[in-house]
Formats: sequence, C-alpha cells, structure tokens
Amino acid sequence: MTTTLSSSTRKNAGRLLGLAEQHRGLVFLLLVGAYSTVSYVLWQPDLAGDEGGYLKYAEALLNDQYWSDPGGGKYMWWGPGLPLLLAPFKAIGAPLIVLRFIFGPILLAGANMVVWSALDVDCPPRTATLGALAFSCYLPFSLSLGSFGSEPATVLFISSGLLMWLLARRESGLKYAVGAGVALGLAAVTRVEFGYVVMSAVVVSGAASLFRPTGSNAQKALAASLTALAVASPWLIYTHHVTGKVGYWGVSGGLSLYWTASAEPPEVGSWIDTAHALQDVRLKRSWPDILGAVTRTPAEADSYFQRKAISAAIDDPLRYARNLSLNSVRMVLNYPYSFKPFSPRALGYAIPNLLLLISILVVAIRLTARRRWRLVALAPIYVAVIDLAIKVPVASYARFVLPVVPILIWFVCRGVTILGRSEDAAPLLASADQRSSRSG
Repeated sequence: MTTTLSSSTRKNAGRLLGLAEQHRGLVFLLLVGAYSTVSYVLWQPDLAGDEGGYLKYAEALLNDQYWSDPGGGKYMWWGPGLPLLLAPFKAIGAPLIVLRFIFGPILLAGANMVVWSALDVDCPPRTATLGALAFSCYLPFSLSLGSFGSEPATVLFISSGLLMWLLARRESGLKYAVGAGVALGLAAVTRVEFGYVVMSAVVVSGAASLFRPTGSNAQKALAASLTALAVASPWLIYTHHVTGKVGYWGVSGGLSLYWTASAEPPEVGSWIDTAHALQDVRLKRSWPDILGAVTRTPAEADSYFQRKAISAAIDDPLRYARNLSLNSVRMVLNYPYSFKPFSPRALGYAIPNLLLLISILVVAIRLTARRRWRLVALAPIYVAVIDLAIKVPVASYARFVLPVVPILIWFVCRGVTILGRSEDAAPLLASADQRSSRSG
C-alpha cells in the first residue's frame, strides 16, 4: 500500500513538474502573485529601510546633482544602479506601491525565470525545474519584500550573467561572454562590492589567458570582465572626479569595516548607525572616533574609518578574528546582532541557508572525491566566492548572500547532474563536455 502511494505521489509530482516546464509564462505570473502576496503581508506603511535614500539619489540624478556634488561623496553610499532604475518612475510620480511591486515581485519572478533558463543549459529538464522551484522557495527572498532595495535587481543581473556565461562556454565567439560582462557590470554599479570582484577577475582571467589557446574559456572570462569594467567605468570616472581616487567604488566600506574591527564584547561586529551610536552609552568607546568624522566629507570619513579599523585590527587581532567569525555566522543565520535579542524571523534565513550550505558542501566533497570538477564552470563559482569573501571582513548581514544565491543553486544542480551520471556513461559524457569543461 505504501509503495503504491509513493509511486502515485511520484507520478503526480512528475506531472506537475512537466506542466510547469511546458507553461513557464503561467509560472511567472504565479510567482508574481505569490511574491506580491508576501509583499502585502510584510508591507511597511511608510518608507522603510533604504527606500528614502534611494529615492533621494534618484531625485539627485534627475536634477543633475551628482556631478556637481559639493559633499565629496554625498551620493556614493550606494552605487547608481538602483537610482538609475528608479529615476524614470520618480520622474512620473509613480506611487510607492508601484515601486515596491516592480522592484520586488516583478524582478524576483524575472530572476527565477532566468535561473531556470540557466539550469536548462547545464542540467536535465527535471533537475532544472526542481532547481528553479528551490530558487522560488528560498525564503530569504520573500523576507526581503515589503519594501524595495537593491537585492532583487542584483539577483536578476547575477542570474543573467550566469545564463550568459553558461551559453558562452558552449558557443564559439564572444557575444555571450560580452553579455555576461554587461550583466556583471550592472551588478557592480548596483551593489558596489561586485566592483572589486570585477577588478580581481580582470587580473586573474588576464593572467590565465596568457597560458590558454585562442578561444579558451579564460579568454572569454577576460572579455567578460573587461566588458563589466567598461560598463562600470562611468561610475569610476565619477568617483574619481569627486574624490581624486582611482578605482574607488563607494564610501560605505570604511564605517562597516570599523564596526567589525573595533567591536568589543558584548558587541558582535554588526553595523550600527552613527547617530544611534552617539545616543547609546554602551557604545561610548566609539564616540571619539565618530565625532572625529563629523567635519569630514563622506569620502574623507570613509578613509578615516578605514584607518581606524586597520589600527584596531592590528592592536587586537584576536578580537578581529572573533568578529570575523561572528560575521560569517550572521551571513548564514541572520544572527547575532549587537544589543539585539534573537528573533524567530532569523529562522527564515537560518534554515534555508543551512540546507543550501550543506548541499554545497556535500556536492563539493563528492565532486572532489570523484575528480569531476573539470565538468563545472569555474567562473561563476569565482564570482560567488570572491563576493562572499569580500563581505566577511565588514559588518555583514544575511541579505548580503542573496545576490549569489542563483550561482549557489546552479552549482548544486550542476553537481547533482554530474554525480548522477552512471559510471559506464561517464567517459562518453565527459568527452562530449570536453570543449566546455576547460577551466573557467
């Protein structure tokens, strides 16, 4: 009886997956509806989080205030990506509900479709559909709704870059590699930490391409990273114009690094607003440093806090190591935060992230044991690993992981596909994949 029920359940699940594969447009609409429902449940009645700041940046773009920035980095806390997307809607006076709908449910549902297409390139249809389902059920995406931020747009850009790169590996020429670079460049001007990923990728892929034949994946990676740098170059030109610094991406890193490097128990290295810190006697040790930045421009304050952070890390490396470990834990569990008790909401991040982390580790270990890494595209993994590594030294949030979740889910699905092949078929399949399995 149990076997019959199990067989029936599998058949019904298979039919549902098959229907989903055949009617992706309907799936997109269902996702938009589901995300919109979640957004309604989590709705914030007023501007929340970073919404007000992003709208001010969009207004500044419309009023041509960026280039004449008198504040030395006044508009450099965030990259220009999301403000550029918001500006047309700001110009026509779009209400908040429209902005939250477009820059939340619509973008996330679109990213889901793109990830699904990326999985189709590297995985069997059923595995691709299950991977897309896992993406749509990744709860931290839903918990980011209710207000808008840069994460949904960045997730869409990274998903698009992943798709373009997987196609680039299977096709001759550079058109898809250039497409991957455009997507990565857009991610870099939306979440500026990806700018450092881009610059490091130029160096690494450039060095690798010296030892690879023409048309290799290393050369495609170089084309992609150079394209990404070109896409982001107007922003770098602007930051140089304002600050005189070359390769400067934004002014938010110094303060974030400071909180992690200088935090003393019971602090745990999480980010704290300076205005709040000056009103909290528990943070009295930081008051002189914060007041020392008051008369400085944002760019000067960024450098000032960087120096303070480096000095604090050198003075007490064990304290910094402790805070780094807590940062890593927070990126997975969304806990702990300085002076904040545990919230059940953290479980909405912790459980999916732990499941994803365990899946990644199992796949990585098995790929290593069976020596099958050569069948995995390395460039997307490089982007994810470097991006996460950049975020560990600063005051991190669990939402910092969201942009690279498309890559992480793809890796699990690709690994399962490779490991699921029978040993007898493996030599033939490896030979068929040889052109697309070169490093990168």
